[in-house]
Amino acid sequence: MIIKIFKKLIIQVIKVCRFFLDYFYLITIPPIKPFLSKNNSFLLISLVNKSYIGWRYLHRDTIKSHQNLETYRTNYDMSGLEFYDKYISRERWLYNKKILDLGCFVGGRAQLFAENGAREVIGIDLSERGIKVAKKYEKDNLKYYRISSTELKKDYREYFDSIVSFTVFEHIQTVLLPTVIEDCYELLNKNGKCIITYNFFYDRYGTHTNPYIYHPFPQFLFKEKYYLEYCDKKLRELHRKGLYGYFPEGYSYKRSHNNDCYMALNKLTSLKFKKLLERSKFKKIEDYKYSRNKQTRILSDIFQRNKFFECSHVYILYKGEK
Repeated sequence: MIIKIFKKLIIQVIKVCRFFLDYFYLITIPPIKPFLSKNNSFLLISLVNKSYIGWRYLHRDTIKSHQNLETYRTNYDMSGLEFYDKYISRERWLYNKKILDLGCFVGGRAQLFAENGAREVIGIDLSERGIKVAKKYEKDNLKYYRISSTELKKDYREYFDSIVSFTVFEHIQTVLLPTVIEDCYELLNKNGKCIITYNFFYDRYGTHTNPYIYHPFPQFLFKEKYYLEYCDKKLRELHRKGLYGYFPEGYSYKRSHNNDCYMALNKLTSLKFKKLLERSKFKKIEDYKYSRNKQTRILSDIFQRNKFFECSHVYILYKGEK
């Protein structure tokens, strides 16, 4: 009991120290950002990482889950059903519903829906690697397809009660977003709803580079070409050790879509994405902030038009009035 209390205390101390480090670097590094060369940037990133004592311990589960696609599916993707309970009851979107998981990748969440009350679940993704893993777990009420939302409309127009998309829309090219939103509208039945969880680029760790850069906002500290090249270097090192097989060999953060891994970021702000939704045919939009960091949520309320205080969101879109 005493050991557990001590561990919790140490973790809280680490988190507090990390919070102050976050903002110390946000104040001190940006002024010299334009003058940093590639080598200086690499060195500074390495020094920043070393100052985050305990970071790898706090994030050990995330690191472990990305060992390969199967561990990712088991340890990360097969969780999070309770996440939606904060925003909408299961009776309204899950129980006895026909559900589309848009951007299901390895299909863990889709399986979770199928095992917890959904009548039928279909998962779609463009990743051949992801769908290959997902298809191992198909059941009578659970199917996976490597297909786009536009292609799916040919056979499933106005078919689904609910569409769920978890941290996928930030990876869709900006020019394609209106089309995908329209696809969602047309795939839903008359009283259907679409639940979009959007992890915005300017939120904490919104760059998706935290396995290699421990500061939550590298986009403000370093030139993009340098911090992405640093990530590529570290990923190659991990691959040589047989680690982080979530990403395929040859993957590069500097390229948009490569090696069957669709991880490019469109960098939209929440305000711009909300405007896209408002121009769609959906009759009602509910907008909730979900960032795990309480300070981020508070600051985003105060500075709503400042991307420096961006926050991730959950959107619930209603095709009908109900």
